[in-house]
Amino acid sequence: ADAAIVVHLRDELGDRPGERLRPRVLSERVAVPDLRPVLVAPPIDYVYAPELEGSGGTLSLSAEGFVGLVSDVIRSLARHGARHILIVARGVSTLAPLQIVSREMHEAFGISVAIASESGLAHEVRSSILTHPNDDHGGEAETSLMLAIAPERVGIDLHVYDRRLAARG
Repeated sequence: ADAAIVVHLRDELGDRPGERLRPRVLSERVAVPDLRPVLVAPPIDYVYAPELEGSGGTLSLSAEGFVGLVSDVIRSLARHGARHILIVARGVSTLAPLQIVSREMHEAFGISVAIASESGLAHEVRSSILTHPNDDHGGEAETSLMLAIAPERVGIDLHVYDRRLAARG
């Protein structure tokens, strides 16, 4: 079958609630099985995230290492017959290296490798309903998403209102 493959990039490791659940659920919901069969690949845990170096739980590869890792995964999928791949990226730093991967994989295998930003998948809706649409990890957007897909995993009693974030708007 001419299935599409969805590959989700994560930028954090560990056992915090949702770190493995959120990518899987988002990838499954991005898929439109009425158009073609869709397979959701396991997430890629290591990314290029220089802006998060030193942040707890983030392991950042070099840009070259990241391009190599993702290229190897896509190359393997192509060898198994994948022709349509969607990469769902989390941070903006991954987008430029992913464009290189997309172009190189298209030139080498004639496959389509599309790239979508996780926050861009619903940007207009996100901007219109969030109080702080540009918040950070564990902020309003991520917490709201987890409340929608797995509310039992959210420690809402641990929520702390951050006045600096509110001032940033």
